[in-house]
Amino acid sequence: MKEIAFYEVYQHVPAERRERLRSFRLRHPYHRMTLGGLEWGYIASGSGRDAVMMLGGATSTAESSFELISALEQEFRVISPTYPPVASVDLLIEGFVAMLDMAGIDQVHLYGHSLGAGIAHVFVRSRPDRVNKIVLSSFGLPSRKAAQKSRRRSRLFEILPYGTLKRHYLRDVRRSYADADDGEAAFMAAYTYDRLELQHTPAALRGRYRLMRDLIDNADAYRVGEPVERPGQVLILQAEDDGDFAPDAQVALRDAYPGATVKVFPAGGHDVRRHNREAYDDSLFDFLRG
Repeated sequence: MKEIAFYEVYQHVPAERRERLRSFRLRHPYHRMTLGGLEWGYIASGSGRDAVMMLGGATSTAESSFELISALEQEFRVISPTYPPVASVDLLIEGFVAMLDMAGIDQVHLYGHSLGAGIAHVFVRSRPDRVNKIVLSSFGLPSRKAAQKSRRRSRLFEILPYGTLKRHYLRDVRRSYADADDGEAAFMAAYTYDRLELQHTPAALRGRYRLMRDLIDNADAYRVGEPVERPGQVLILQAEDDGDFAPDAQVALRDAYPGATVKVFPAGGHDVRRHNREAYDDSLFDFLRG
């Protein structure tokens, strides 16, 4: 993004909040690789014995979790990709493995939020040899009926005009941050606009909906309901009031990981970390360090 565009987008955001993002971008240029005829962009930073791969939600980019990345990279190597518009989760994981190979990383801790948790859920089943610990945040395994509803929603979002999609996400962010202080609300509105208008393309964002459908349509092939027993190596972070995953879906996820460490917050919605940052980060770091 050009310098002048940055300050135009963030003109109503407090300077300290704005400059934190700008500083992160200057210190974290994207790495690039080509695979399957597509360009894959990712952030690689930090140092340490262990590495963490950050897998974000439907509208995420490599930098979206920049505050959490900034904290993690003090102790860990961090790989954070932007998802290219691939046709399936299998192809996405193939690209992630290539990233790890390029970085010389044999095994990685996976951190997944929302759609990213769904991808991590498949990753640990398809390539268990490349995964050490796994953190699943704001995710569940929906019933067949709920999955059908998600499939219909993803199809609708894929065909909606891009302008309609952007307005939907901007309205959703304004509602979600209505209780936040003015600086945080202004930042999230500006950052959502930045992500959708300047970082994403219509093809890239629509590719996320295809990934969601792929997870639903090929659930049996991906063995999403198959239990994975990794005592001490799985952390599940959820909120009771997550509007995207009903209580039964959250329980089904926990059942898929016997012996997992589970932290369920009484409130926090789908963005559970924002409302419980200190306790959330304590759980996350204690788990990754252990």
